[in-house]
Amino acid sequence: MPRRYRRSEPRKLTIPVLVLLASAAPSLASAATLLHTTLDDAASITSPATGSAGTTTLGAADFVTGMQGFAARFNREGNDCGIPDYQTVHFPAETGGNRNIELDSGTLSLWYQPGYDSAAGDDTVHALVVVGDYYNPPNMAIRESDRLSFTITLPDWSTRWVNAPYHAALWQAGEWVQITAAWDAAQPSGSLRLYVNGVEVTGDTSSAGGWSLGTETAIGAIAVGSGTTCGDFVADGLIDELIITDQAENPATPLPTATTTPTLPAATATASATPSPSVTGDATPTSTPDSGPTNTATPTSTPEGTGITDPDAIVTPVLLPRQAVGAPFVDPPFGTTLRRVSNRSDSGGYETAIYSQLQAFSSDSAYVLLTGDAGYAVRRVEDLSIVGGLDTTLWNVPRWHPAQPHVIVHFDRNDDTDVEVLYTNVDTQVETTQFALPAIYEHIQGNPSFDALSHDGRWVGGVLTRNDSQSVIFSFDLQAGQLGAEIAIADLYPGTCAPDPDWGNLEPDWVGVAPLGNLIVVQWPRDGTSRCSGLETFDMSTGAFVGRVYEGHQHGDLLLDSDGVTQLFMTTELSSPEDPGRPALAVRELPGTSTVSPPRFLLTVDWGHSEHISCQGPDGVCLITSSGWDDSVWTPFENEIFLLNTRGEVRRLAHNRSSSCGYWVQPRATLSRDGSYAIFASDWSLGTGQDGCAEDELGRGDPYIIEVDSGSSPTPLPTATATPTVDGPPVPAPRGGGQTVLLVVLGALLVAAAHRSSGERAATRRRWGRA
Repeated sequence: MPRRYRRSEPRKLTIPVLVLLASAAPSLASAATLLHTTLDDAASITSPATGSAGTTTLGAADFVTGMQGFAARFNREGNDCGIPDYQTVHFPAETGGNRNIELDSGTLSLWYQPGYDSAAGDDTVHALVVVGDYYNPPNMAIRESDRLSFTITLPDWSTRWVNAPYHAALWQAGEWVQITAAWDAAQPSGSLRLYVNGVEVTGDTSSAGGWSLGTETAIGAIAVGSGTTCGDFVADGLIDELIITDQAENPATPLPTATTTPTLPAATATASATPSPSVTGDATPTSTPDSGPTNTATPTSTPEGTGITDPDAIVTPVLLPRQAVGAPFVDPPFGTTLRRVSNRSDSGGYETAIYSQLQAFSSDSAYVLLTGDAGYAVRRVEDLSIVGGLDTTLWNVPRWHPAQPHVIVHFDRNDDTDVEVLYTNVDTQVETTQFALPAIYEHIQGNPSFDALSHDGRWVGGVLTRNDSQSVIFSFDLQAGQLGAEIAIADLYPGTCAPDPDWGNLEPDWVGVAPLGNLIVVQWPRDGTSRCSGLETFDMSTGAFVGRVYEGHQHGDLLLDSDGVTQLFMTTELSSPEDPGRPALAVRELPGTSTVSPPRFLLTVDWGHSEHISCQGPDGVCLITSSGWDDSVWTPFENEIFLLNTRGEVRRLAHNRSSSCGYWVQPRATLSRDGSYAIFASDWSLGTGQDGCAEDELGRGDPYIIEVDSGSSPTPLPTATATPTVDGPPVPAPRGGGQTVLLVVLGALLVAAAHRSSGERAATRRRWGRA
């Protein structure tokens, strides 16, 4: 199934996680980052954001949802180098004169989610990072067995160390903690320091200075997640965002993250340095099964009785069992009616809408397009039954045609060397080849090309591969049957665009077309205001550069404002003007300028509360997917699906109740064009007591439809019943008054605006979180 690079993953919002170290270290100049790997995938190891390339035996299933984006999972203890199942990640300490670590002084920071309690007392060795040979000196090691320790063993076998107390309760299983080690051989005492979540470990220390580990070339490799080249002493947990700098960090200087590494093509904004909370996986409700929401402000419902329009209300989820397929049920705090679309998860599968930026519903809301372990599927919204007879195995990057409600526009598969545009009529089940692109084009690149058509159904855009293996940004006129712009990416470098110092010639993260069909919109994976950076726009027909809308690459979506004319991009700004330590949802106007369009701020939220943005519904309205934390402090919008209009008014629809433990159970909600329905994916962990992820997969979950126009008398909540083991027959669910939906979505949102002016609102109680 198609996966989207970068924006498909939780790293769509790069969070400035800043930890203040409390110790008596000297004041130092700004440190340089030597190695930074996100550990999102194998490519982040072989091509780290900063530093020399590493090697790994990890496979795709070993990368799972992490603290930021994805993380490397180490859970299989090595047995023998002849058995290929062991898990290793290694970086050279130095190669070609380039160092990934400075042995005399430096700081190492990583996020760790252990699979065990630190106070368990089983004394199993878990190696987090080992520099050098685990068994023979010289070496440096961060490991946990009977206690967490940071040690340096010199060539003469003498040792320096910092140890936590025996079986100290530093973390619980499944809890994300940041572990930081700093060393400086020039310090007479305290040459080694160790921190957990910014708190210095002060159990047992012997860390006099004056030592030397020799040269970086001689010491060999940096092992991450296990202690040896054969995967011994596995970490038994997840490791994320490994960063090594060349100085022992000053306690007043935040550690660098992906947001502050100068050469990394990622977000460059920073936030106020704030101690990072000790956090765990996904949100757990603080209410009992029979309890209702807890609010700091009285929730305001829409006139239709569904949804909450108060942006300050704290609404904890009522514990609901997972419902039978097709049976309407109510999310009590919000009054909205939902239906579970399928039960693929019951048999170990998954089903979901393809992506938040892609319209899942036909333009008349009669059908919904889904993907899953069984391939693409089209379901009838009325009774959720699958449309039989469609051969979807040949579909490549399908999307709905806005002007032909029951037609799927797609390309042919890349198992040949031609590119064809095809139409499939869902009603007649007839597939027709509409256009063949010029013979020089051999393949369509699915990930950057998976965006909706222009609103009139005329234009589609994306990236093609030419017969000389070069990538070309293109637009295609489906009415005239001819190519518009053709921008060969190789022709942009060097000259118009400067190659990135780490990544070389960058290719787009995604390519879409503006709603009015006059612009190609290209999101690059590099931040900044130089060409081939940020979100740029190009003339639809000629490919001429027009402007830059946004200098970052946070997740977002394109939309028309409520006037039906102004084209916008809604995204997450990393610093809100009302609270610089928190992000905000904002819009920027197309086509942009030579630098960037200024943001118009709409809503300040907590970190992670704008995980996905979908603006595929009525003009001026976007649907936001929020994540949350597993702690005792619930906050507004946490784990919710909510609407936000371009005046900054909200309508909160439901809790998504998903663990988000894998890609296929990230909710990634999207809204129908008429606003009558929203759809999201969930494993319903806040109701089943367990997430939908197993050792070798990206999640088991099902789609859920929210009936946005479900009216003032929603169907009562059905009693919990065992879900059937097959899909069907689903229970039909009545639709609400679809003709009133624009008033519901655009008009009823005004209720919450009384205490705000010009889209700005007063600061409310918030806390730090993640995306």
